[in-house]
Amino acid sequence: MQLRNLFLISALLLGLLLEQFAVGLQGYLIYILCFMMSLSLQSISISIFKPHLKLLKPIISTILLNYFLFGIILMFLVYLIIPYDKALYIGFLMIAVAPPGVVIVPFAVRMKSDINYAALGVVGAYLFTIILFPLTLFFLGAEVDFMNVFKLIFYSVVLPIFISRIFRHPAIFKFTKKHQSLLIDVSFFVLIYVVIGINKSVLVNDFRVSILPLLVLGILLFPIATGLIFLLKKMKKSKEVSTNFSLLLMVKNNGFSAVSSLTLFGTVASIPSAALSVVLLLYLIVLPGIMDFIFKKPKQPELIEQIYL
Repeated sequence: MQLRNLFLISALLLGLLLEQFAVGLQGYLIYILCFMMSLSLQSISISIFKPHLKLLKPIISTILLNYFLFGIILMFLVYLIIPYDKALYIGFLMIAVAPPGVVIVPFAVRMKSDINYAALGVVGAYLFTIILFPLTLFFLGAEVDFMNVFKLIFYSVVLPIFISRIFRHPAIFKFTKKHQSLLIDVSFFVLIYVVIGINKSVLVNDFRVSILPLLVLGILLFPIATGLIFLLKKMKKSKEVSTNFSLLLMVKNNGFSAVSSLTLFGTVASIPSAALSVVLLLYLIVLPGIMDFIFKKPKQPELIEQIYL
């Protein structure tokens, strides 16, 4: 088992068994996100963010994939599978309008896909959140605290860009580059532990209520996502392009949706985000294996030399 998967599975189990420490760490979650994002961006030259028409492709692609395509598929599945429940439906909508997960960039690093494309897409999509999220809340009739939205964007996107420049200093970069994967894995371990731990009561005590959200998200992140990756391969897209597609389409900022749902609409609305914390964790664990299976190279026939006497 890869060390990364061991970290993720351990975080899931500890979140379910020793959840009492998660509450104390909850206030530090945004800083851990900031640190992890800074590590992920340290290999990226700041020049990729200079104004240029090429910036538009990853940004527009991520917005279309992570907000609109994801949202349409998700809400269609919710409509088909779950009887109408206003609070649950709003909870799913909060997932749909949540920005891409900042773990996209670390996983792009870990899975050796196009880091620049992923970073540009995530940053652009987060900026789009400034418009989309308040508009969604306005149409739902909820009040929004713009300072909280800006704080989340600042700590998970803007500040890491500047901290990553500090990490690029030769005296620091030698250490952070050598241990980048381990530091990202440990940071992600803490994130998963906290998310699972603070949502344990919802996942366990309200299991009958959470089973349908688990089913919806399981269908979306596994058979549908895998089918789309197979389709990309049929379209002759590379493994690198398909990896970015799968990350930018399916990976949401679960912390953002969970906090938004719980704060604005109550406990029931947070159930879909609690379910997502489990399903998304499993998805990130198996995604590298799915990509390797779909894009495995066919075995070359062995050449047998015949010796004629």
